[in-house]
Amino acid sequence: MRRFILVAGLMVAGLAATQPLPLPLPTPTRAPIPPPPVAVLTDIAVAYAADEGMQRLRVEAWEEAGPAMGNLVGARVDYFTVEPATIELLSGTSFELNELAIFTHGLHGGLVGGAPLKLTLEAPEGLVDIALALQDQRLLATQRGIGRLWIESLLPRGTGTGERYRLPVVIIVR
Repeated sequence: MRRFILVAGLMVAGLAATQPLPLPLPTPTRAPIPPPPVAVLTDIAVAYAADEGMQRLRVEAWEEAGPAMGNLVGARVDYFTVEPATIELLSGTSFELNELAIFTHGLHGGLVGGAPLKLTLEAPEGLVDIALALQDQRLLATQRGIGRLWIESLLPRGTGTGERYRLPVVIIVR
């Protein structure tokens, strides 16, 4: 009896090896996922960094000509720190840009008070009210999403290449 089962098993295995493989079933097609909304870059304000006596950022409306450099000609900004690093808002709420604490540091680590900075908003269209950001230097969240507020020093770094230090602040609207 064992011999019969072994022979029958070998015959079935041999037949299975000669049978063509079934064709794969076509995979169902799904509609493509639309890309996220395009981010728009908008220069919204010029600001002046804090110094030892001033804790708050001084923000002014953006002018195409840029800020007056005055007594900072020749100064360098090696890096700066920004607090908060993330701005979290609920839709319909706002954030005053002068609530940012930005401290710029020169080549030897000392504070460079009053250093001019450019604030640029990179966000999907409709994330915040751009007109209000330009006029009142306030970010009013209008819909859910994620964007960035780029802060760039208008003074060059000490590298001699003319590059400027930039740092993003993440904006999350829930």
